[in-house]
Amino acid sequence: SAAHLVWAGWGMVQLARTIGMKELGQVVSGLTYSLGGYLAARQGFFSMIWVAAWLPWIIVAIEGLIDHNQSLKWVRRPWMRLVVFLSFMLLAGHAQLSWYIILLAGIWTAWRGWHVGGMGGIGKTVVNLGGAGVCAGLVASVQLIPTFEYLMQSQRSGMVDYEVAMAYSFWPWRFLTLLAPDLFGNPGYGDYWGYANYWEDAIYIGMLPLLLAMGATWSIFTLKRGDGLRSLLILLWGVIAVGLLFALGANTPVFPWLYRYVPTFDMFNAPSRYLIWVSFALSLLAGVGAWHWVRPQGRVLYWTRLATAGAVAVSIGAGLTWLSAGEEIRTTFIRATVIAGVWGVGSGILALTMPPHNL
Repeated sequence: SAAHLVWAGWGMVQLARTIGMKELGQVVSGLTYSLGGYLAARQGFFSMIWVAAWLPWIIVAIEGLIDHNQSLKWVRRPWMRLVVFLSFMLLAGHAQLSWYIILLAGIWTAWRGWHVGGMGGIGKTVVNLGGAGVCAGLVASVQLIPTFEYLMQSQRSGMVDYEVAMAYSFWPWRFLTLLAPDLFGNPGYGDYWGYANYWEDAIYIGMLPLLLAMGATWSIFTLKRGDGLRSLLILLWGVIAVGLLFALGANTPVFPWLYRYVPTFDMFNAPSRYLIWVSFALSLLAGVGAWHWVRPQGRVLYWTRLATAGAVAVSIGAGLTWLSAGEEIRTTFIRATVIAGVWGVGSGILALTMPPHNL
């Protein structure tokens, strides 16, 4: 699995380079995806790691098809790479995550194709992706066919029961763990007390990458319509919004409706696994933020200094509470708040000491 994390990070670096990011943005994207909570917390679930490692490589191949506006011919190198990457993903052995990645690849393909060539671009890129998917399915059929036969003899031959399908819906309180991952404890310390289990809802990507991702959002409002980066940012935030909505599962009326009326939504349990979309998109956004990261000025400088001072106060206050609190406050709250404050201070110092020009 460690090798697959390296492969996943390298794939994000290649994708960030394909998009046009400089070295700092590439490194931030690669580290954020490969070492973020979604993959790091699933180290014991090997097949999920094996599949997730291919997501950035598949998007890299799709970007190659879009950039070169290629037709569907097997001799074309980017298209062949797409077939190879899809084949390895299908052979990795986790059908649910493979399907989620295929859905994300379809969304990415349609959006990017439309940005490049309108409706004609969508048609051409979707045909490319569909053809590559068929070829990859044929390559992986040596494993897929026996797996399908076995599936037909198992308890999963029909739709998954509603209660089972909604199990491990993303717990809304875990949104707070974007800032403090162990707010509800950590199984490594033996004190996790949150809903369901720790790793299914793991969403933390790091304090600094999160702040960089949020900072990148301002480019949506400053760049002109039609700009490639602006289109990419809109796509990434759209992926995050849809991924979170699906991951919430039974906590909103959307997923139950999809379960009843839209095919494939009744095939799996654990809607929280849609968080792979969120992890992927936030990692790229963090790279974009690092790509354009410069020392703050004007009002931004004022708010950065204020936020850094606030993080210092939070750390000190939580630390004193940790020393003096009784049983009234859970230790996990205090510990996680102290650590989040320390990371906030570090992020603020880095921002305030950045070079005045982009690296």
